[in-house]
Amino acid sequence: MISSCTLDGFQRLKILTFQITKTIMKRFIIVFMLFYSMNIYGQVQEFKDIPKDILEKLDSLGSDGSLLLNPNESAYFNVLFESLKRGFDFTNKKIAFFSGSNGANLSDKFNYFKDEKDRYKRNLTITYSSLKIFNTEQKRDLVDMML
Repeated sequence: MISSCTLDGFQRLKILTFQITKTIMKRFIIVFMLFYSMNIYGQVQEFKDIPKDILEKLDSLGSDGSLLLNPNESAYFNVLFESLKRGFDFTNKKIAFFSGSNGANLSDKFNYFKDEKDRYKRNLTITYSSLKIFNTEQKRDLVDMML
């Protein structure tokens, strides 16, 4: 016979297992959607290929915590992905940043631009970036999964 105390512990274990599985599945689905979505790689590889007027504003990039790009950040990404963005314009867009070797770590624009500024000061190439543009349905699905 199972005591109610053991049963409560078992129920708690079941609930905990369910919550962990749900979290793992959410992350798996998000990562899958990132790889499944339209994937464009930036062609601009050198800071010398970015206009001076944009590079002069490098210090203003990533200065706030907003997901919405400010005009200088939009201009930077419009140049970075100019030849491959297929008419997409970063002006007034909200974007997410992912980092790590497989792009699975959620990051933010502060850290992205902090790395870019450091690379610029050390005369390195631009950070390898991948652009994924989601349609309205994909964005809605991502938001639903993250909640």
